[in-house]
Amino acid sequence: MSAGPDSDGAPVANGFLCSYPKSGRTWIRFAMAHLLNSIHDLRLDVDLGSLFKLLPNMDGPEADPGKDVSAYAYAEQLDVPLLLSSHLPFEERLFSRRPIVFLLRSPLDVLVSNYFQKTRQDRSWDGELRAFVRDPGVGTPDLVRYLNRWADALTQPDVMVLSYEGLRADPEHGFIRLTAHLGVSCGPAEARAALAQASFPNMLASELRTGVRGYDYDRRDPEARRVRRGRIGGYRDYLDADDVRYVADVCAEQLSPAARAVLQRHGLAPWHHGA
Repeated sequence: MSAGPDSDGAPVANGFLCSYPKSGRTWIRFAMAHLLNSIHDLRLDVDLGSLFKLLPNMDGPEADPGKDVSAYAYAEQLDVPLLLSSHLPFEERLFSRRPIVFLLRSPLDVLVSNYFQKTRQDRSWDGELRAFVRDPGVGTPDLVRYLNRWADALTQPDVMVLSYEGLRADPEHGFIRLTAHLGVSCGPAEARAALAQASFPNMLASELRTGVRGYDYDRRDPEARRVRRGRIGGYRDYLDADDVRYVADVCAEQLSPAARAVLQRHGLAPWHHGA
């Protein structure tokens, strides 16, 4: 059920889907949009632009108004939950007292995927991958800071941590757990249907048709697409042994004990990965 408006009339989130960029959130949100669309008979033509009407962002003052809560189209339907997606660092005042699903992914794969996002899609960074991985503003140090900010909160009972790798290995079970944590009823048949609609070919076809809202990029370039590869361990095609060692060393040295523990618990510690 929707939480309804706050004292200022703005809709209040029922829950959050949080992650560092390029951790698999688009896939899960696409599936969630199809699930809610079906459950509530919303008749929304779900694509990489329209889904923000149903599952908007919460990403700070620079957010695109076509993607943030101002784009939310179902505030009057109190049975439709408002689930916000965010890449913001953890702050108690923003995320307290609501269920959170936090998506985790191998730092090595995240860095490669984010490099192509920033150089080919939003074109906010220019340079080689080797430099990107080492850049304090966008590379490994930034990812470490983000994980450190979230690490202590990830142990709280209202936070469910799921890895992209785990969801890929068992998507139906993981999706059912995720939706239940966010208060959305979803059985095996509903999960299979939503995940089928969010298959890689279907999402890619959607992106090729409409692109991604807010970005002007060459959809003919496979490395520029939001739906790019989605491969587990795909970093091996791009990072050399020195790059992998650098990421592993920075994570091992600069992650907080709690952040190190969460990566290890999910089998994602880069110091355990070979090039």
